[in-house]
Amino acid sequence: MSAAGTPLGRPEPWPAPGKLNLFLHVVGRRPDGYHRLQTAFQFIDLHDEIRFWRRPPGVIERLGEVPGVAPEADLVVRAARRLAGRHPDAVGVAIEVRKRLPIGGGVGGGSSNAATTLVALNRLWGLDLQPDALARLGLSLGADVPVFVHGSAAWAEGVGERLTPVDFPEPVFLLIQPGVSVSTAEVFGAAELTRDSPVLTIRGFLTTGGRNDCEVVVRRRFPEVAEALDYAHSRGVVHRDIKPTNLMVSADGRVKVTDFGIAKLADSEITHSGALLGTPSYMSPEQAMGEKLDGRSDIFSLGVVFFELLTGVLPFHGKNLTNLFYQITQAKHLSPREINPKVPNPVEQIVDKAMSKDPERRFQTCSDFARYLKAMINRIDQVKAKVKEVN
Repeated sequence: MSAAGTPLGRPEPWPAPGKLNLFLHVVGRRPDGYHRLQTAFQFIDLHDEIRFWRRPPGVIERLGEVPGVAPEADLVVRAARRLAGRHPDAVGVAIEVRKRLPIGGGVGGGSSNAATTLVALNRLWGLDLQPDALARLGLSLGADVPVFVHGSAAWAEGVGERLTPVDFPEPVFLLIQPGVSVSTAEVFGAAELTRDSPVLTIRGFLTTGGRNDCEVVVRRRFPEVAEALDYAHSRGVVHRDIKPTNLMVSADGRVKVTDFGIAKLADSEITHSGALLGTPSYMSPEQAMGEKLDGRSDIFSLGVVFFELLTGVLPFHGKNLTNLFYQITQAKHLSPREINPKVPNPVEQIVDKAMSKDPERRFQTCSDFARYLKAMINRIDQVKAKVKEVN
């Protein structure tokens, strides 16, 4: 027996896995104010561990402290109490959570913990509720709880509760947390949030990918994604596939650079004869020509993402791969201001520098890129403040 008492059921911990949203489209808004979403949930190996300890009937408590989360507000306690309502004579339980998933990291830690609590206590209390019944109970705790109850990667619609199991490809994900956060309410309440994204099919997503509609809101405020790339570059890692679907913004606003499945060390001499690694529309000129790469290749790709963010279109187009690569390596991209007149001139200059054909003329590090973006954002904020004072 440990200091916590006698285990309820098995002594080994129950895993509570984390997840990623591979894309997130806001496709509408319900009359009750909730947003209608489309997303794809992918599970990751990183997980919390939960143990359950026997207590007298009627007692449901949490062991230990969780920073910023009071016991009564903790989803594991709330989940246990919801389930106990189905079995008032059940033995009591103390719930111990060992956190490995970052709190507020947007990887579903709280929802996953709640789902694991429902699944575990359903078995330990002998309730024999079916997964669909547990998922409905979990939905009252949070929109992400049902997918964790079912425990498999899924396509999600509605507020995230209508699930279709899908066997998504499983690349290698490297999660980098820049350490910034924006409240969910702020993101979904932003005027510039896209709320009419086209509805995708699963086949369409697997073919063309999707985007994170929250990204536009967050990137305007936080250029930390560039700094995250600089962190990788400083360690000799070139991503080689920077594009919107690999830049994820979690529900709390944290920016994550994902899918390092084709990343390589900058000094690596490994080649792949006949293989095209990366997404053509976002490739740098040197990547398109098969030359040796360093971190400045990712800076070009990030510039393409920035161009698309500002204009809604890609800077280079071609009827075929040969024509597209010619555009990338030889042709000057269009002026963002010609496509979107609202783009400030200093912003266009930042885009032009990031997308220079010559790596020597680009920002040399992502930190430089981020510093220019921050200065530009600060200047825009100052102008807005002066206009507000005048009005």
